[in-house]
Order: sequence, then structure tokens, then C-alpha cells
Amino acid sequence: MPAPLPSNNRVLLAMSGGVDSSVAALRLLEAGYEVLGMTLELVPRTPADNPDAPASSSLEAAEAKRVCRALGIEHYALDYRKAFEEHVISPFCASYRTGETPNPCIECNRHIKFTALEKLANDLHCAFLATGHYARTRPNSSTGRTELLRAADLAKDQSYVLWPLSQDILRRVILPLGELTKQEVRKLAANANLPTASKQESQDICFIPDGDYARFIEMHTGSKAKGGPIMDASGQELGQHAGLDHYTIGQRKGLGVAAGEPLYVLAKDASTNSLVVGAKSHSLTKQVRAKQVNWVSIVPPEEASLPVKAKCLYRQEPQEALLHACEEGSICLDFSQPIPLPAPGQSLVCYSDERVVCGGIITGT
Repeated sequence: MPAPLPSNNRVLLAMSGGVDSSVAALRLLEAGYEVLGMTLELVPRTPADNPDAPASSSLEAAEAKRVCRALGIEHYALDYRKAFEEHVISPFCASYRTGETPNPCIECNRHIKFTALEKLANDLHCAFLATGHYARTRPNSSTGRTELLRAADLAKDQSYVLWPLSQDILRRVILPLGELTKQEVRKLAANANLPTASKQESQDICFIPDGDYARFIEMHTGSKAKGGPIMDASGQELGQHAGLDHYTIGQRKGLGVAAGEPLYVLAKDASTNSLVVGAKSHSLTKQVRAKQVNWVSIVPPEEASLPVKAKCLYRQEPQEALLHACEEGSICLDFSQPIPLPAPGQSLVCYSDERVVCGGIITGT
């Protein structure tokens, strides 16, 4: 974690009301920064809630405010529900309905969290931004770029969701937890008697806490996904599906069709409302294409191919691949070993050792 500048040691920290951002605040204070906390209210309230209530009434903001009060720092709560609906929830539902599987956390980082963090930091004359993500940054004097690195604790590494960050953001951002394990974070919180020391982590998408994507999309759009044919790769109909929203690429269980071997979801064809399934051998690929590429730690390479390790899901281990530039703004990867079919809409993130080379949105294989 860099030392504060003598002229300006103010840092604005994004706080979720959890233990990670609480300990991030603690470490920044101990390092000599003047810390201000910011919490965004993002998730729409239920009809039983008061829609006119201030943003600070949310549970997350209340928890963050308690931590800030315990640490003696200022706290700001901002209502970003409309922006979250426009840039994250609605596109998530629309993308799912076209057969994609988007990652809303990445879109939130891209369009909401860091945008709001930067804007308020500028308004409050803060030199730095900070979050409780498990990742690291490092200036490279040779290239003039700030590199994004994987966390020291690879089990908690969150660099995968930070690939859209620009150099302007990376130059200002501080990630106080990048060198710590989760166990160390909880111990620091307990030793400091922080109110969030024993708070459990959320494992699901914040606006779909029960994990039932299909039901949420139906409620949000006001229309139920229509059933349609389940087809094999040769075009033979094997049965009927319950609506494409209920399935994801690579899914094996719950397909409702009998065959001589296990079947996997290979594709969701929204144009024909068809679910395409096939054998395990068809559910693997060695080639992946991605668009909207952001070159994070390096400038776009001039070489014909670049050796990297890459993954198509947050929980995957990066696999060896060769990266090629395709048409403008896109990349193609040739993996050395077959990987499970990626879902269009998910993110492809490439690494060189601990550096995040680039990331993009998967379009197909």
C-alpha cells in the first residue's frame, strides 16, 4: 500500500457494510491517510419499504455508518438505485433473454461503483480512491502504466472483476487488502472490535439473493420465459425446455431428457427459442473470442501472438493459452488444453504471471 502524499492524503473508500471494506478503512487510517467512507444504495427496495426514505436507511449504509462512527471518519451514503437499474439490472435481464449469461458485478464496477467513487472523490478533493477488493496495483516506471495484479491470497483474488478499470482509475486506486488473507482480515477486525468482524459474506448476486435468476427476470420484465424445443447438435428434437432463462451453458442436471449418456447444455438459441444439448465431448473447446477488450497492465501488443493464462469464469483456474488480436477491439484465444464451453456474456480475463493483461466480454468460440 503506497504512503500518502504529503500534499494530499485524503482517500475516499467504497464501503459495503462488510468486514473487508471495514478493515480496508482501518488499514488506511493506520497508514496515515485521511479516510472518508462512501456507500451506494443500489438494490431496489421491496414494495413494503418507503421509496422516499433516504439512502442512508439501507442496511448496507447503516452498517458502514456504524463502522465509520467507530473509526471516527466521515461517511457519505448515495442513492444510485436508478443508475443501477439502468446500467446493471435491465441490461442483465435483456442479456439473459438473448441467450447470454452476463456478469452483473463486472458491469457494476464498470458503470456504477468506480464512476460514483471517482465523482465524489473529485467533489471532496480526495487524491485517492480505495476499495476492499482482494487485488493489488503496481506502477511500472518503464511503461508508465499502473499494473493490476492478482491478490497475494489466490483463493480470494478478485482481479477478475476489475479488468474494466481504466489507467486513470488504477493510478488513483488503493487496494489495502491485496496482501492479506481472509483469515488475517477477520483477525484484524476482531482485534479492533469492528462491528462487522463476524459478518458473513454474501455469495449471490446482490439483487437476486436467492439465486433464482429465472424468477427475478420474469418479475422484472413482466413476462415469463416461453418453453421450447431441446435439440441435439444434429438438429433432432429430444424434448421440451421450461424457458431459456432456467439454463446455463455447461449445465448437466435438470434437463429433463433421457439419453444413453449425460447431456450438457451447449448453446441457448434465442432466435429459435431452442436449447442445444450434447455429449461431454461437445461441451469442451480450445478457442474463445471476446469483444470490448480493455488492455489493463500493458499496451496492445504488436506480436502476432502472446502467451498468457486465461479464465472465463471467476472461480476457474487460469489456463495456458495464446492470445491473438482479431478485428478491432476483439481478441481470440487458443487454449493449450480443452476447457468447458464458456457462456457468451461472461468475461474472459488474461494474465501474465500475476499481472492482468486484458479482459473482455465473451462472444463465443
